[in-house]
Amino acid sequence: MTAISQLAIPVAQAEGVVFQSTIDAYEIGQIIESGQEIEIPAGAEVSIIDRDGGTITLRESTVYDQDGAPQGDTEQPSAMDVAVWNNRRAEIGGTRGDQEKRCEEAAKDDPSLDLQACLDDPSLIDDKYRLKASLVGGRSSLRAGSPLRLELETDFSADISCKLSPADMASDDTHLKIGPQGAATVRVHSATRKRIPQRGGPVLSAPHQAGTYTVSCQAISASTFALFQRTLGDAIADDHRDLLASRFAQIRFAPVATASFSIEITDL
Repeated sequence: MTAISQLAIPVAQAEGVVFQSTIDAYEIGQIIESGQEIEIPAGAEVSIIDRDGGTITLRESTVYDQDGAPQGDTEQPSAMDVAVWNNRRAEIGGTRGDQEKRCEEAAKDDPSLDLQACLDDPSLIDDKYRLKASLVGGRSSLRAGSPLRLELETDFSADISCKLSPADMASDDTHLKIGPQGAATVRVHSATRKRIPQRGGPVLSAPHQAGTYTVSCQAISASTFALFQRTLGDAIADDHRDLLASRFAQIRFAPVATASFSIEITDL
């Protein structure tokens, strides 16, 4: 019979994001909610990043101390082991204070905003943060293979990533290298318009095949993205980076904004 460990995590708010998993029930990018029981079959494991940038890997046969270090093997964690785990998670579970600060700041701009309603439903201010993305000059079409020049602007300091997708989704997304030295992200300061490519940056080219394409961009709080990168760095695949970074920002109640636009690529 397969042994199962169940760890109850009683904290105030959503408290972690799965970034690696060998368990079908826990997908990459999944948020671990407060009070959720984590069921781990023998031989399986799931790795989680918490809102403070700490990580821990849970395995069925491992006992954890406050730092998440293995302390020995057991088929089932004892009540003390679970209590220690819960205490560690509780330390990073107090996200309501962050949300209250966000709501108070939003209320300064919008006196009609009810503070309690905002605390109960954070989505009320999700559209407070904005990202503008377009082709330079407001163009809507380009010739195949011609230079692709973007214009980006946010109302908060952010790291921005963009990808290019065929409108019919017949092929995979292409992550645009819009940052310096071919980086996947670029830093944009609040209320500052930035044109891509920058001096010394890679030249972007429009697709060589005619058709309709969509450029989708995501902006994440610069400080939150920096913490995310310091923590996970090269430990995750590029295909998962945007999703994980946005989910990490979500559990931190950090600013996130998205924007997209369509372009028509014509034959030479």
